[in-house]
Amino acid sequence: PLRPPLRTVVLDVSGSATRPRRGFVRWASELLRDEAREAQRAGQELCVVQFAADAQRVYGPAPAAPLLERLAGRGEAFVPGLPTEREGGSALDAALALAEGALRDPEREPGTLVLVVDDTYTGADPLPRLLALQRDGVALERRALPAAERADLALVALRTPRSVEAEAPSGVWVELALWGGEAPGEARVELSLDGAGGRVEFQRVIVIPPSMRPPGPAERRFALPIELPPRHEGLHRLEARVRLAGDPVEENDRLGSSLEVGDARRVLLAAPSESLPSLEAWLGGRLGGLDVRGVSPEGISLGLADADLLITVDLGPEELPTRLADWVRAGGGWIACLGWRALGGWHRGGILPLEPAQAPHGERDVILVVDGSGSMQGEPFERLKRAVFELVPAAQPSDTIELRFFTEVLHKVLFRSRGRSPKERRAELAPLLEAQVPRGGTDIGYSLGQLAKERRSAEQGSEERRGLVLLITDGVGSTQSPAQVTRALEEAHLELHVLRVGDVPRGRAFLEGLGVEVIEAGELERLGPLLQRAVNQERVIQGPGLAAQLVTASGPLGKALVGGMRAVAPAPSDWGPLEIAARARTAEGAEVLWRVQPGNAPLLAVQRVGAGLVAALATQPAWAPFLLRRPELLEGLARAAARGRARGGPHLEDGPEGIVLEGSPPEWPLEVELELRPPPRGDLFDRPLEGPPLWKGTLLPVDGGTHSRSRRVSVQRGPLEEVPRGSLFQAELSHRGRTLAVLPLVAGGALEWSGG
Repeated sequence: PLRPPLRTVVLDVSGSATRPRRGFVRWASELLRDEAREAQRAGQELCVVQFAADAQRVYGPAPAAPLLERLAGRGEAFVPGLPTEREGGSALDAALALAEGALRDPEREPGTLVLVVDDTYTGADPLPRLLALQRDGVALERRALPAAERADLALVALRTPRSVEAEAPSGVWVELALWGGEAPGEARVELSLDGAGGRVEFQRVIVIPPSMRPPGPAERRFALPIELPPRHEGLHRLEARVRLAGDPVEENDRLGSSLEVGDARRVLLAAPSESLPSLEAWLGGRLGGLDVRGVSPEGISLGLADADLLITVDLGPEELPTRLADWVRAGGGWIACLGWRALGGWHRGGILPLEPAQAPHGERDVILVVDGSGSMQGEPFERLKRAVFELVPAAQPSDTIELRFFTEVLHKVLFRSRGRSPKERRAELAPLLEAQVPRGGTDIGYSLGQLAKERRSAEQGSEERRGLVLLITDGVGSTQSPAQVTRALEEAHLELHVLRVGDVPRGRAFLEGLGVEVIEAGELERLGPLLQRAVNQERVIQGPGLAAQLVTASGPLGKALVGGMRAVAPAPSDWGPLEIAARARTAEGAEVLWRVQPGNAPLLAVQRVGAGLVAALATQPAWAPFLLRRPELLEGLARAAARGRARGGPHLEDGPEGIVLEGSPPEWPLEVELELRPPPRGDLFDRPLEGPPLWKGTLLPVDGGTHSRSRRVSVQRGPLEEVPRGSLFQAELSHRGRTLAVLPLVAGGALEWSGG
C-alpha cells in the first residue's frame, strides 16, 4: 500500500436523527473531533459522508488535521447537517456507496467504516453493501446517537385483507412505532378511502398508555384495528396520517395502501406526458372493477410488476420496455392504440395483431427547411428544437432526418440523423440543442430552388430517392414565382409541406401560391404533432363519413367479446364518427373485431400471445370521437386481457416435487441459482453476518422456458429433507453473481396424520 488506511465516518443527518435531539449539531461536531483524533492515533486518513434524502462526501479522503482545525473554528467552518428540505429521507445505501468508493482504493489497506445512524433508512437495502465491505476486510464500528428528548410517533404499516367481497365490511390494522422522549397521552389517526363509490374520511383518537411512553431511545410498537366501511368492487386507495403534538418528524407520519374489493384488476394507462391528463380523465373510473393509473413512458417498466393490463396510447413498440413481450407471454394484457407518434415504431414481426397495410415506402429524406431570419431567434427556435425531438419516434426507421436553415440562400446540412432507432436518432441530433439561428434576410423561393437543384444533381446516375420537405417559416417574399418553385420541386421528386409560424400575414400569398396546404403552426407550441402528422400522412385513412363496425364473430375471442360490445352500443350511430385510422392488415392468427366503413379495413384485432392477450386498435380517442363518448366499449376487452397474470409476486414453496418458485418475473434468466441460509435474527446491525450457504441448487422452468418462465422448480430439496415442518430459511436467488431476490422459504417436512 502506498497510502495510509482510511477511517470513513457515515453520519446520519436525516430528520429522524436530528430533530428529536436538541443540540445535535454540537454533538455531531464533537463526535467528528473524536473520530479525527482516533484516525491520527491509528495512522489513518479521514473521510466523512453525511446523508439524508441524498448523500454527499463532505470531507476527504485526507489527513485528519485540517478537519480538526475547521471544527475548532479556524479557517472555513465545518457544520454537519443538510437544509431542512433535504432532511426527509435516509439514503443509507447511497451513503455507503460513496464510502465504498473511498474505502476500496487499491493503494490502501482495508480501513474502518464508522456508522453513526438511527436504524432507519429509505431506498435500497444497505445490508448487501455492508456485508460485501466486511467480507473484504473493512472493519465495521457503530456509534450510538444520543437519547432523543422529543417523541416521534410513526406509521409503520397498514395491514389490509388480501381481498374483500364487494359491499362487505372490512378492517385495517394500523401499526405504529414510538421513539424518543416522553409523549403526550393522546394521538389521532386520520384515514381516507378513495375508489369506486367515492371518497370517505374518518379518524380515531388513540390513547397511548404510560407503559408505551418511557423516555429513552427504545422503540415501542403497537397496533390498533380500525373498521372500514363496505365498498364497491374495485381497487381502493387507503391513506393514513398520524398526528401527535410536538412530533418532530412529519415524514414518517403518512402511509398509503390499497384495498382490493371483489376481483379488481390493475391497469397501467401509458401515453406521452402531454396527453396523459386528458386520457386519465377519459378512462379513469369509467371501467368497473379496473383500477386505472396513468404513467409516462418512463414509468412503464416500474409499473408492470404489479399490473394486469397495459393500455398504450400513441406509443410505438420501440418506446416500450424490451421485456414487454415476456410479460405478456406470462399472462399480461396489452391494448395498443395507434397514433401519429406510434406509427414510426409500428412494424411487422412483433406481437401486435395488426401490422402496417403496405410495404414501407423505401428510403426517404425528411428535410426540415427552417427560416433562419432574426424572427426565429429565442423562444421560437427553442420550441422548434423540442418539436424535432418529438418527430424522432414518429419517423420511419428507413427515414433520414435533416435540418437546414435558409435566409437569402440555403445553408448547408448542419444536423442529420440516419439512426434506425429513436435512441440512435436522439444521440445524432443532440448537437441541435446547442445550435443558434444564423439570422439574416429571407428568400423562400430561391432557397427551395437551391434545394431542388442539389437533389437533381445528386440523383444523376443514382437510384431515385424520395424527399419530404417540411418548410417552417413566418413568410416574407421571394425572387422567384410560386410556379417556378413548384415545378423545380416536382422535377427533384420533393413533396412539400408548409408550416407557417406566427399570426402576421406577411408572405401568405406566396406560400398559398405553391399549391399545397399551408398548415398554421401558430407560436410552435403544437409543432411536434404537426411534424408527426406530416411524415405519416400516407399511412392513415381519413375523411368524412368514416365509422367503426362490429364484425360477425367467428373465432373464440370474437365470440366472447363482440356480444358484450354490441350490448353496450346497439345503434349504428354509436360507432361513429371515426376521423382517422391507420392503414392496417391483420397479422396471422389474429381475430378482427371492428372494421372501418366504408372500405372494410381492420380497425381492432386481438390475439393470444402465450398466456396473455394483445389487442391493437388502429385509432385512438383523439382520432375517434365515438370512443371518447363511449369508453365502456373497451371494458369487456380490458377485463378479458387483464385475467391471466399471476398475483402476489414471486414466492417459494417446498412441495412434493421439490422447491417451487411461483410468480417469477418473465425477464429473469432461464437458470436461477438458489442458496439456502438460516434466517436472519435481530435488526440490521445485530443479525449474524453472511456465512457460507447451507445448500446450493438450481431452479429451472418446468417447460424449458418455451412458453412461460413464471414457474420454476428445483427437484432437490437439500436440508429441507431433514428439518421439522415449519422451519424457516432465507433463500437467495441469483444469476452469475447478481442477486435477483431474497425470499423466505418454509420447510414442508413430513405431515403427521392425526385424524383431524
